[in-house]
Amino acid sequence: MLFDSVLSPISWVLKDWGLIERNIDFLGQPWNARFSLIAANIWRGIPFVAICLLAGLQTISPSLYEAAMLDGASSWQRFRHVTLPLLAPVLPLLATVRTVIVVGDCDVSELASVPVLRYDELLAAQPAEFDWPDVDENSAAAMCYTSGTTGHPKGVVYSHRSNYLHALNTC
Repeated sequence: MLFDSVLSPISWVLKDWGLIERNIDFLGQPWNARFSLIAANIWRGIPFVAICLLAGLQTISPSLYEAAMLDGASSWQRFRHVTLPLLAPVLPLLATVRTVIVVGDCDVSELASVPVLRYDELLAAQPAEFDWPDVDENSAAAMCYTSGTTGHPKGVVYSHRSNYLHALNTC
């Protein structure tokens, strides 16, 4: 709907502000379609990159920054010699697509650089029945770990029951 040629809120706002006189055909014109796809991919990718960088930043102990400040490091030097080297292992993961799963029969020749899996083939390779394990609802299902802003490690363990209740709460 965002790029719809008739109902687009982008066109509506631009017309309301007097910047354009008619709706923009976002996907009907090659240049507009290219721009729309780039904008949508950036919009889709920024939250993932931001969360990954935030997770990496939260693992850096504040004591390292304090030590650098005591040594007289400027904010640029702290970034260059503390933050950047400790984020370096995370940075290559942000621009990497490891596998593409394709739905339908389309040409995947341009995706030769990554493994391509077909959704129908993935489903067909699985057994028709699944033997669900008997799991205690109070057993650990997930853990959230952070060093936070204090530098002291802390974590929260979520049970299967709590995950289920959180899912119900969001519905």
